[in-house]
Amino acid sequence: MYIKWNEEDSTADGFPSSMIVGEGNWLPFVEGPAVSNARTQTTEYVYDVQGGYVTQVIIGDATLAYDQAREGAHAPIADQLDKLWHDIDNGTLNKDGQFYNYVKDIKDQFPKE
Repeated sequence: MYIKWNEEDSTADGFPSSMIVGEGNWLPFVEGPAVSNARTQTTEYVYDVQGGYVTQVIIGDATLAYDQAREGAHAPIADQLDKLWHDIDNGTLNKDGQFYNYVKDIKDQFPKE
């Protein structure tokens, strides 16, 4: 793979290609690690002077934001609605009910930052 490198502002022009196309400064491209959290990370192309190639590095933290963590912790909506229905049916649609305690546990586990 090759990528067209702009030496003036140290940026990659376009995306990696399997062949050298047109004129310009085409350099070997070595793929770096993949972004694991697109909301908190980006990639940046960098030129490795010693290796003579361009690679990508990850900028940012992969840690999930609290809302992402909460989202992943919730059961399917059908299960949540079932808890809610049982609380209504049992007369426990309050802080003693299944649904309230289920949601509270997740909120406690992943507090807002």
